[in-house]
Amino acid sequence: KAYELERVELFDVFAGKKLGEHRKSMAYRFTYRNPKKTLTDQAVEKMHGKIESRLVETLSAEIVGRN
Repeated sequence: KAYELERVELFDVFAGKKLGEHRKSMAYRFTYRNPKKTLTDQAVEKMHGKIESRLVETLSAEIVGRN
């Protein structure tokens, strides 16, 4: 649910020869919160997975650093 995504913060940007021309590595911090209940790990993972999928589909983003 969109209202549970409280904040998105870009905290690091890297561009260099190692990444290739016209590419950047961008690191974001997402804060999820529901004032009425505690969010479970499963609920947050589901919401975050939807965001990741949308980024890949619409921007051809490459998600790295995920287990």
